[in-house]
Amino acid sequence: MRVFIPGVDGYLGWALAQYLVARGHEVAGCDLFLRRKWVEEIGSHSATPIRAMQERLAAFKENFGKELVFKEGDLRDYDFVLQFLNLFHPEAIVHLGEMPSAPYSMIGRLPPLLPSPRSMFMPGYTPPQMLKIRKPMPSLGMAARIPPL
Repeated sequence: MRVFIPGVDGYLGWALAQYLVARGHEVAGCDLFLRRKWVEEIGSHSATPIRAMQERLAAFKENFGKELVFKEGDLRDYDFVLQFLNLFHPEAIVHLGEMPSAPYSMIGRLPPLLPSPRSMFMPGYTPPQMLKIRKPMPSLGMAARIPPL
């Protein structure tokens, strides 16, 4: 199955991509790296060291023998998302693209105009299948089972 993961650079997105590819699925993802940029902006560092995306993609291919299709982009950009969907033709979408605010929460209140789109609506595109959680998964504590249409 072809699965698209917006937010693939995140903790859950990256683990899910590995889990799915190890089970024979084809995975693509996008990310805008906002968390990385915010951590850098406030002069902090990640609690868990995270390699640059190019290094992660190379390690992914080395470990799984498959490419992870990746594009950097903004989910609020309709043309970017539509082009990616038309390029990859996913059968399922696991939307994990959010903007966590942990770096800012450590220094006080969030800037009042900080954009925070938590979901997106794509007129003219309806994913053909929905993700359902079914049973525990060793690495993530949950399993994704994608039901037939």
